[in-house]
Amino acid sequence: MKQEIVVGSNAKSSASKERFRAIQVTLDELINHPVFSSGARIHDFGHGIRPELINAEWTISQARDECSRLFDYDAVPIATPNVLPRCFSPCTQSNGGFCCTSELLGSANTLTYNVYARCKRWKDEFPILLEFASGPTNQFLLLGRLVGAGKLAVFSNVVVTHVAASPGCDAHDVAELVLSRSVRVPVPTSIPMTSHKFFREFLVRATQGSGADPCMLMELTMRRWSFQREPAAMRFRMRLNSVHYETTIQCSEKVGVKRDREVEDDVVPFGLRSKRCKIIDSGSRSAWGEGKAGKTASERLDSDLNSEADSVDDELSHKADVSDHDGEGDVDDDPDPDLPGPGPNPDPDPDSGDDLASEPWNCIGIKCWEVAPRAARAKCCFCNVKIAEHTYRLDYRFNVSNNLGDQKRFHPECAASLPLHSRERDIRFLKASIRDLRYPIEDRTMLAQVLGRIDVS
Repeated sequence: MKQEIVVGSNAKSSASKERFRAIQVTLDELINHPVFSSGARIHDFGHGIRPELINAEWTISQARDECSRLFDYDAVPIATPNVLPRCFSPCTQSNGGFCCTSELLGSANTLTYNVYARCKRWKDEFPILLEFASGPTNQFLLLGRLVGAGKLAVFSNVVVTHVAASPGCDAHDVAELVLSRSVRVPVPTSIPMTSHKFFREFLVRATQGSGADPCMLMELTMRRWSFQREPAAMRFRMRLNSVHYETTIQCSEKVGVKRDREVEDDVVPFGLRSKRCKIIDSGSRSAWGEGKAGKTASERLDSDLNSEADSVDDELSHKADVSDHDGEGDVDDDPDPDLPGPGPNPDPDPDSGDDLASEPWNCIGIKCWEVAPRAARAKCCFCNVKIAEHTYRLDYRFNVSNNLGDQKRFHPECAASLPLHSRERDIRFLKASIRDLRYPIEDRTMLAQVLGRIDVS
């Protein structure tokens, strides 16, 4: 047993020696690494600084004075610079990897911004399929990311092929993402391309056949295609459906989306105003369709409602014509004098509440009711007591105005204190609301209690 312990200790000792030897080898490799032969080279692994750089002729007091001059507090103020210090960034960092003196870089920057101005509205739908064309030259790309405000766009190259018609399938075009494989990344990945690189190459290809100067090309056609993803193993295939958006982008001038603000004021309740804005996409085909470009949202809604009403009127008139010709023989338009004619129009029921629909929204009287939420802080305008949470409260408007302060809340129990000049209108409002079966039974029960407190006739 004792012999086994000695053998184990020897094995442990040899393992420690091997580990120590490995650490020494690692430290030697670090000390002799070529990285320490560059730079200022004032370091020394055995001292704080290289000995030959130390002035051995100085005394301790001289060294202390020199350190004080260099590192002690300086009472002389330093003027604040007019421009904040900024980190230096090379031109290649802001130009998609190209120098500012590169050819066609100005056109590439302009096209990048114009693509950003058109496509920033679709950021939530990325990636989107774009087609750029100039004459017979065209190129399909997937736009995956926009960097900054028109600084850079990241594309991925795709190849479009035509699929002939087959039984059960119509002829269509398919776009397939170009993938690459590498030893380090076995999974196929897309090949990213900056917008600057693409536009520089595309401008050269677009003018290569005609021999024209690429700098003289004025505009490109950009189309956004709608597509449907097709199942494919380890691929990204898309079936092209139709052109979703089409426009022209300038090569020499940055043209953004023009906004005409403050077209018209929309009056809304409580004294607020809304600025209606319309967006005009210059040089593009409107995404809203023919005849609706440049219209505001309210105008589009009005035109849609008018067209729908016209179609309903046409349908009703058609049904009336059909019903008139369905009977046999001619119908005499003159009524029989012996038959009693229609009597006079009956007077409207004052309690029906039909007149409430035509009154203005800010008229005097009871306006609405609700259950007080958990964080309610309103007080009753009659008893000045806070309205408890999860209890009913009603709103009463005291003046005809757009001011929210003229509409106060009150307890259902305090309804007897309502002004007398609006009692008749409030009674009609409560009776009409009680008869409306759309409201829950609890609300109608509460309104019936309020009606009993103000209707003493």
